[in-house]
Amino acid sequence: MKGMRRLFVLLLLPAVAAAATPAAGQTLREIPPAFRGGWDETANGCAGFEPRFSITARSVRNFEVQWQVRRVRRLSRTRIEVVARHVDHDGRVTAGRRTWRFRLVDNGRAIAGSGVTFRRCARPVSRG
Repeated sequence: MKGMRRLFVLLLLPAVAAAATPAAGQTLREIPPAFRGGWDETANGCAGFEPRFSITARSVRNFEVQWQVRRVRRLSRTRIEVVARHVDHDGRVTAGRRTWRFRLVDNGRAIAGSGVTFRRCARPVSRG
Protein backbone atom coordinates (compact mmCIF):
# COMPACT_ATOMS: atom_id res chain seq x y z
CA MET A 1 0.00 0.00 0.00
CA LYS A 2 2.86 2.41 0.79
CA GLY A 3 4.26 1.81 -2.69
CA MET A 4 0.94 2.75 -4.29
CA ARG A 5 0.70 5.89 -2.15
CA ARG A 6 4.23 6.89 -3.13
CA LEU A 7 3.46 6.27 -6.82
CA PHE A 8 0.29 8.35 -6.53
CA VAL A 9 2.21 11.25 -4.97
CA LEU A 10 4.91 11.07 -7.65
CA LEU A 11 2.27 11.11 -10.39
CA LEU A 12 0.42 14.01 -8.75
CA LEU A 13 3.44 16.30 -8.16
CA PRO A 14 3.77 17.57 -11.76
CA ALA A 15 0.08 18.53 -11.79
CA VAL A 16 0.41 20.40 -8.47
CA ALA A 17 3.53 22.23 -9.68
CA ALA A 18 1.81 23.20 -12.93
CA ALA A 19 -1.21 24.54 -11.03
CA ALA A 20 1.06 26.61 -8.75
CA THR A 21 2.78 28.31 -11.72
CA PRO A 22 0.48 30.64 -13.68
CA ALA A 23 0.19 29.74 -17.35
CA ALA A 24 1.75 31.84 -20.10
CA GLY A 25 -0.60 34.60 -21.23
CA GLN A 26 -2.34 34.73 -17.85
CA THR A 27 -3.05 38.15 -16.35
CA LEU A 28 -1.85 38.52 -12.76
CA ARG A 29 -2.68 41.04 -10.03
CA GLU A 30 0.92 41.33 -8.82
CA ILE A 31 4.45 40.99 -10.10
CA PRO A 32 5.58 37.42 -9.33
CA PRO A 33 8.05 37.04 -6.42
CA ALA A 34 10.90 35.88 -8.69
CA PHE A 35 10.97 39.34 -10.33
CA ARG A 36 10.82 41.38 -7.12
CA GLY A 37 13.83 43.01 -5.51
CA GLY A 38 16.47 45.64 -6.06
CA TRP A 39 18.33 45.69 -9.39
CA ASP A 40 21.43 47.56 -10.57
CA GLU A 41 23.80 47.52 -13.55
CA THR A 42 26.42 45.76 -11.43
CA ALA A 43 26.35 43.96 -8.11
CA ASN A 44 28.70 46.70 -6.80
CA GLY A 45 26.12 49.34 -7.73
CA CYS A 46 23.80 47.78 -5.17
CA ALA A 47 26.16 48.88 -2.39
CA GLY A 48 25.18 52.53 -2.92
CA PHE A 49 22.37 54.49 -1.33
CA GLU A 50 19.67 52.61 -3.26
CA PRO A 51 19.53 50.24 -6.22
CA ARG A 52 19.06 51.59 -9.74
CA PHE A 53 15.48 50.39 -9.57
CA SER A 54 13.33 48.19 -7.38
CA ILE A 55 10.36 46.00 -8.10
CA THR A 56 7.75 45.10 -5.49
CA ALA A 57 4.46 43.24 -5.86
CA ARG A 58 2.61 46.40 -6.94
CA SER A 59 5.24 48.98 -7.94
CA VAL A 60 8.32 49.72 -10.03
CA ARG A 61 10.60 52.44 -8.69
CA ASN A 62 13.57 54.17 -10.26
CA PHE A 63 15.21 56.58 -7.80
CA GLU A 64 12.52 59.27 -7.33
CA VAL A 65 10.08 57.99 -9.95
CA GLN A 66 7.39 55.52 -8.92
CA TRP A 67 5.05 53.50 -11.10
CA GLN A 68 1.94 51.73 -9.77
CA VAL A 69 1.32 48.33 -11.34
CA ARG A 70 -2.02 48.13 -13.14
CA ARG A 71 -1.62 44.79 -14.91
CA VAL A 72 0.93 42.00 -15.22
CA ARG A 73 0.84 39.46 -18.01
CA ARG A 74 2.93 36.30 -17.71
CA LEU A 75 4.56 35.63 -21.08
CA SER A 76 6.45 32.56 -19.86
CA ARG A 77 7.97 31.23 -16.63
CA THR A 78 10.81 33.76 -16.96
CA ARG A 79 9.13 36.64 -18.85
CA ILE A 80 6.44 39.15 -17.85
CA GLU A 81 4.89 42.30 -19.25
CA VAL A 82 4.04 45.04 -16.75
CA VAL A 83 1.66 47.92 -17.43
CA ALA A 84 1.96 50.71 -14.86
CA ARG A 85 0.77 54.24 -14.18
CA HIS A 86 3.00 57.06 -12.95
CA VAL A 87 2.56 58.17 -9.32
CA ASP A 88 3.58 61.75 -8.49
CA HIS A 89 5.40 62.89 -5.34
CA ASP A 90 2.07 63.46 -3.57
CA GLY A 91 0.98 59.87 -4.25
CA ARG A 92 -1.52 60.77 -6.98
CA VAL A 93 -1.76 58.56 -10.04
CA THR A 94 -1.14 60.69 -13.16
CA ALA A 95 -1.95 60.15 -16.84
CA GLY A 96 1.56 58.79 -17.46
CA ARG A 97 1.56 55.14 -18.50
CA ARG A 98 4.45 52.75 -19.15
CA THR A 99 4.80 49.16 -20.33
CA TRP A 100 7.88 47.05 -19.60
CA ARG A 101 8.86 43.55 -20.58
CA PHE A 102 11.16 41.85 -18.09
CA ARG A 103 13.00 38.56 -18.53
CA LEU A 104 14.84 36.70 -15.78
CA VAL A 105 18.31 35.54 -16.85
CA ASP A 106 21.28 33.86 -15.18
CA ASN A 107 19.00 31.64 -13.05
CA GLY A 108 17.15 34.67 -11.63
CA ARG A 109 20.31 36.55 -10.63
CA ALA A 110 19.71 39.13 -13.36
CA ILE A 111 16.79 40.74 -15.16
CA ALA A 112 16.79 41.97 -18.75
CA GLY A 113 14.54 44.56 -20.33
CA SER A 114 14.79 47.27 -23.01
CA GLY A 115 18.20 45.98 -24.10
CA VAL A 116 19.75 46.37 -20.63
CA THR A 117 20.57 43.69 -18.06
CA PHE A 118 20.56 44.42 -14.34
CA ARG A 119 22.01 42.30 -11.50
CA ARG A 120 19.91 41.37 -8.46
CA CYS A 121 20.92 43.20 -5.28
CA ALA A 122 21.47 41.04 -2.21
CA ARG A 123 19.85 43.61 0.10
CA PRO A 124 16.04 43.24 0.44
CA VAL A 125 13.78 46.00 -0.84
CA SER A 126 10.94 47.41 1.26
CA ARG A 127 7.45 46.28 0.29
CA GLY A 128 5.21 48.62 -1.64
